[in-house]
Amino acid sequence: MPPKEKARRLVDLAEKAFSEPPLGKAEREMLRAAAMGEEADLRAGNDAEDDPAGADKWGADRAVRAELLCWLCTEPEASGLVDPRGVQVLGVRIDGRPDLSCADVPFPLGFWGCAFPAGLDLMDARLPGLFLNGSHTGPITADGVTVTGDVFLSDKFHATGDVFPRDKFHATAVRLHGASVGGNLDCSGGIFKGLTIRLPEGTETKVALSADRIQVKGSVFLKRDFHATGEVRLLGASVGVDLDCGGGTFENPGGQALNAEGARVGRGLVVRGGKFGCHSGMSLAYAQVRVLADAPASWPERGELVLDGFTYDALTEPRDIKDGLNWLERQYPEERKEWRGTFRPQPYDQLAAVLRRMGHEKDAAGVLVGKQRHRRKYGTMGFWARAWNRLMGAMIGHGYKVGRVAWLALGLWLLGVLFFWQGYGAGLIVRPGSDEPPPSVAGFCPWIYSLDVLLPVVNLHQEEVWRPDPTNRLLRWYFWAQILAGWFLATLLVAGLTGIVRRE
Repeated sequence: MPPKEKARRLVDLAEKAFSEPPLGKAEREMLRAAAMGEEADLRAGNDAEDDPAGADKWGADRAVRAELLCWLCTEPEASGLVDPRGVQVLGVRIDGRPDLSCADVPFPLGFWGCAFPAGLDLMDARLPGLFLNGSHTGPITADGVTVTGDVFLSDKFHATGDVFPRDKFHATAVRLHGASVGGNLDCSGGIFKGLTIRLPEGTETKVALSADRIQVKGSVFLKRDFHATGEVRLLGASVGVDLDCGGGTFENPGGQALNAEGARVGRGLVVRGGKFGCHSGMSLAYAQVRVLADAPASWPERGELVLDGFTYDALTEPRDIKDGLNWLERQYPEERKEWRGTFRPQPYDQLAAVLRRMGHEKDAAGVLVGKQRHRRKYGTMGFWARAWNRLMGAMIGHGYKVGRVAWLALGLWLLGVLFFWQGYGAGLIVRPGSDEPPPSVAGFCPWIYSLDVLLPVVNLHQEEVWRPDPTNRLLRWYFWAQILAGWFLATLLVAGLTGIVRRE
């Protein structure tokens, strides 16, 4: 059937189904364009007049009944006359709330710069594509929707939760629980405003975009002036390529602004350039991504970041020790009284492992040393455990700076040389069981003697021949102390080299 004939036929069918009131200008144009594969452009050509925020002032010639749109999408004879390019409309107002729940729409829906004051219901619907660029809507409920192509809620798209009924479904600006998107979910430049509701347990919540368990084969874009007032929920989401929040603004004072707990991202999580409002948190607990791209300016405030269980394979820009520990410390509350018991070791091990794979061994070791410092500060260590931890940090850097043992041993060796040289010169280094004065200097070497006393197991045959005079307590005490210090340093060396201290 020729396109013009299909358009005439479609309008005739609609006139019979909607005789009272008769079809308006926008409705006829939408039907004609849908059959012809064209755009129905009802804009006035003036930016101020075409702003969908003022759609309540648009006349009847720019209004389309929700019932007519639903009829077009679900009535087999009508939908069969629509061109495969689908419904393409600019600058109209949809009066009423279109209910396409469980509908199988055979063509894409495109509404650019339009208004859906009462929102849209797409629960468990199936359609090839959804394009609401620049449109203003009430709450969109699309749990379980299947879109084989792209979903665009971008370019100054504006969705607001409904005041009445004031429940968790309609107070959320856009709901996409369990949805499936075959292409991209693009919310770039979109504005999502959730309304505060009180839950039965007495707490309050505000959700702007709720997409728990959503499956997106392409990317999710929350970037380029994206602005959410309320929580953006992506719990358990599966994203095939990127989750890009660069340049987005997330605000939810007192709660999570971006909650991606348990999300799986096939390639990159981009947070660089993102902004978080005052006391607005971000949770990446148990999320998995391949590449993390962020920057210090994009991190939430202290105490508003959850990283426990978060795993990633690479960083676009490696962190130095200071930036890495600053990032990790944002997990912990600002108030000192809330510190105890908040320590989480996994984020440190994860960052260190990635830095090591990238060849930044020094920074990786610094992060793990900082982990022990934060363990003391935010963990639940007792007094003695804390003291031992502090000692291990000072002596061998918790096993990551074992070279300190060599410097300590060198200092003790030189100190021993000084003590034993002075003692020998004063006649206080003698042969055991002999009253004879010490032999010539050639028989006693303080350099070798101090080394023989310090090193356990090793026998240089000086310690077994010479002993401090029993009448001189100071020299004998130092002699015993150097022996014990040698064993202690050897134990530290073995513990550091074998990794025992690192496994604390």
